[in-house]
Amino acid sequence: MSTDSGSIPNCPVELRTKEWIDGRMDWLIAQFGIDRLHSAQVVLPTDDFFPDSYTPSPEGAQVMLDKMCDYMGIDQAVVDLQFFQDRNPLYENNDLRHGAAGIYEAVGGKYRIWVEVGNLNDPLALIATMAHELAHVHLLGHGRISADVEDHEPLTDLLTVFLGLGVITANAVIRESYWNVGGMSGWQMGRRGYLAMPSYGYALALFARARGEEEPSWASHLRPDVRSAFRAASGFLAKGGETRSSSGLLPSFDRPRLDSNALEEEQESKEQASLTHEEFLDALARGEKNFRDLDLRGILLRGANLTRVDLTGADLRGADLTAAVLTESDLSDADLRGAVLTAAILRKSSLRGADLRKADLSKADFEGADIRDADLAGSSLQQASLTGVIRDETTDFTGVDFSEVHCDANMSQEIARAKVVATLADRSWRAFSWFFVGGFAAILGGLAGLLLAGIAGGGFRGNAHLGNFGACAGAILFVLVAIRKQARSRKEESKKNLG
Repeated sequence: MSTDSGSIPNCPVELRTKEWIDGRMDWLIAQFGIDRLHSAQVVLPTDDFFPDSYTPSPEGAQVMLDKMCDYMGIDQAVVDLQFFQDRNPLYENNDLRHGAAGIYEAVGGKYRIWVEVGNLNDPLALIATMAHELAHVHLLGHGRISADVEDHEPLTDLLTVFLGLGVITANAVIRESYWNVGGMSGWQMGRRGYLAMPSYGYALALFARARGEEEPSWASHLRPDVRSAFRAASGFLAKGGETRSSSGLLPSFDRPRLDSNALEEEQESKEQASLTHEEFLDALARGEKNFRDLDLRGILLRGANLTRVDLTGADLRGADLTAAVLTESDLSDADLRGAVLTAAILRKSSLRGADLRKADLSKADFEGADIRDADLAGSSLQQASLTGVIRDETTDFTGVDFSEVHCDANMSQEIARAKVVATLADRSWRAFSWFFVGGFAAILGGLAGLLLAGIAGGGFRGNAHLGNFGACAGAILFVLVAIRKQARSRKEESKKNLG
C-alpha cells in the first residue's frame, strides 16, 4: 500500500472482482433495501450470539439452524434440516458431487437444507454452511434470481455479508484440521465457499463504509488474512477508491476514481509482489517452489510442508509457521520479525541475513541450519535445537536466553566464554565509570568547596586551613551525590530489564 498521503492505496482485489462486488452489493441494496443494510446485526462466533451449549449431533445442529434462521430473517417453520455423508444426495446413478458442505433444495413449499455430517464436529464450518444455504432461501427460494444465473453462488456468499454474517463465512473459507491415529499425527487444510478471502475483505470494508463504520469492533474477530484485506480495502475506500454504484445507494467519495488501466497495472504489480494465504497454498499444491521477495506478512502456514521452498527476501513479519516443515528451505534475507516458528523444522535451511528479531523460535529444530549474519536479538529460543548450526561473529544473539537451548559442546563453550567476557567487560566498564564519575565529582566538588571557603573567609590568604576544609568537604559531598545518582540509575535499569 502506498504511503503517499496524496495517492489512493492499493485495492486488495483485482479490478473485475472489485467491480463485480460493487455492482452486486448495489443490486442487493435494491433488492433488500438500504435500511436492511444499516440495521443488520453483525453476528460473531461468540457466546453472546451462540450462548447454548453445542453438541455435535443432529439435535445440536437443529438448535443452531433455528438460531441462524432468526439472525437471517427466515421463518424456522419453512426450513427442513437433513444430513448426508460425503456425497450429494440429489444426484443419482452414481453422478455424485463429493466434498459439498451443504445443499439447498426447494420441496413442497418448504426449503430443505442438507448438511454434510462432517460439519457437525466443526461448529464454525456448520454455521457458515447454514448461512450460505439459508441465503439461497432469500435468493432462489423467494424468486430473486434463478439457479441458471452464472454468479448465483458467489452472490449467495456476498448476501451473507450484506445480512451481517460475513465475519462467520469469511473466517470459514479456509479450515485447518489436525488428526492423530496411533503414534501418527497430521494436518490438513481445505477450502470452502465461493468468495476468496481478499474478496471477503473488500466486501466487508464496503459493508462497513456503507454503514458509516470507520473502525468497527467486529473487524477484530476476522482471521488475520481476511482482516489484512479488510484494512487494505478500508484504506482504499477512505482515500478515494470509488465504487461502481449505478443507483447511488452506495456511498460516493470525494476523489475521482482511478483510471481503469492504471488500476489494472497497479493490481498486476501488487499481485506479482504478494500472495494471499489461499494463493500460496494453491501454488504450493501445484509444485511451485519459488516464492522469493513476496509480501507474506501475517500469512497462516501452520504445519505446512515447505521443504526446499525458496523464500529468499520474503516479508514474513508476523507469519504463523507453527510446526511448519522448512527443511533445506532458503530463507536468506527474509524478514521474520515477530513470526511464530514454534516447533518448526528448519534443518539444513539457510537463514543467512534473516531478521528474526523477537520471533518465537521455541522448540524449533535448527540442526545444520546456516544462521550467519542472522539477527536473533530478543527472540525466544526456549528448548530450541541449535545443534550443528553454521554461525560466526555476525550472528546476533543479543538478549537471547540460552539456559534451555539445546546446542553442541563447542557452542555451549562459546556461549559460556561469551558470558564471561561480557561479565568482565561489564564489570570493567562499571569500575571505570565509577572511577571517572567519582574523580570528576571530587574535582568539581573540591573546587566548589574551595571557592565557597574563600568567599566565606574573605579571601584565601591566611585561610589555608579553611580552604582545605572546604575543598575536602565539597569533594566528599559531590562524590556522595554522584554515587547516589549512579546507584539509582543502576537500580532503575535493573528494574527495566526485569520488566
